[in-house]
Amino acid sequence: AQQPQTITLEEALSRVANDHPRIKLAQLQALARKQEIPSAFNLPKTNIDADYGQVSSISHDTRFGINQSFSLPVVYRAQRKALEAAYTATTINIQLTRQELVAAVRHSFYQYVQLESRRQLLQYADSIYGLFESRSELRFEKGAANILEQTTARAHRQEISNQLQMLEVDMALVSKQFNFLLQDSTDYIPRATTRISWQPDKLDTSRIAHLPMAELAAQKAEQARYQWEAERTQKLPEFSIGYNNQSLIGVQQVAGAEQYFGAGKRFSYVTAGISIPIFSRSIAAKAAAAKTDWQHSKEEAEYTISQLQTAIGQAYDNVRKYTTGLQYYESKGLGYADQMIATADEEFKAGEIDYLQWVILVDQAINIRTAYLNMLEQYNTAVIELLKLNNQ
Repeated sequence: AQQPQTITLEEALSRVANDHPRIKLAQLQALARKQEIPSAFNLPKTNIDADYGQVSSISHDTRFGINQSFSLPVVYRAQRKALEAAYTATTINIQLTRQELVAAVRHSFYQYVQLESRRQLLQYADSIYGLFESRSELRFEKGAANILEQTTARAHRQEISNQLQMLEVDMALVSKQFNFLLQDSTDYIPRATTRISWQPDKLDTSRIAHLPMAELAAQKAEQARYQWEAERTQKLPEFSIGYNNQSLIGVQQVAGAEQYFGAGKRFSYVTAGISIPIFSRSIAAKAAAAKTDWQHSKEEAEYTISQLQTAIGQAYDNVRKYTTGLQYYESKGLGYADQMIATADEEFKAGEIDYLQWVILVDQAINIRTAYLNMLEQYNTAVIELLKLNNQ
């Protein structure tokens, strides 16, 4: 089987930047809306008709006619603006799709890195407990240890072994999700430090209105406004113009004299008409509903900006909070854990503490390292959310 290749976050993000199926789907949706714009000039079907029969005499006459209806130019302009606004919304949706995809790749990437760190911690703990399990076995054989000490040592090893097995399954699941996001024929595994490289800066809310989520909400409001205007134009009259050509077989009076016209002599005339929406209740209802949709979209756009501002502020505060927590563990906490394990080992070898006391101290040290990994996971999640909200 082909071995997975390692990949950095920058390489992973470059693979999903433009060619990912989700982005292609969004691009196809935008293309469909763009192709729909010319349909704004939607003239009704041209009507062509013909008559045959006794029109003015015993002879059989024929008539051919063509008629076309059309609206005022303002109607087509309003419909085109509504379609153009819909197209613009889909182009913004491409940016939003890319933003969500980048965040998903980051999350899956660092989730795997986090699990790898937990596996290393469990393997470290397993090596420590494995060593002391061997010592406990020897002590038990020599009568220096009781059955409780031996059982405790074995239980710790089995617990760690069980956690390692479950963690391997979790890593396989995350790896599948990560490679599904990449959509590549080659399998990859993330390669990075456990902490996202990010420097906190001053909170800036001036760009919120230009973020994809806010722009999409604003564009949907603009689209709803043009849709309302298009519905309003349906109250305007429609016009029609036509051309007719027919025969009048028989004798006709021409300048006071009778003259016979056969089937080859054709007479033509034009027609014009106007259609007025006398019963316009349904048009008014649609326009009223479209106006309400526009008002709803405006309120939603304003709420989206407020929601983004709050979410970015909370994400920024979370990053600062977890940064402070990590500084404690990296400057003091992890050092305390190493010191506790080293001291417990020395005192156990010197006979100053028994095995159960050693286990308590080592468990405390392992718990500190586990708490650090938990804090690191929360920090990474907060940074990923902040980067996503800021479209980075």
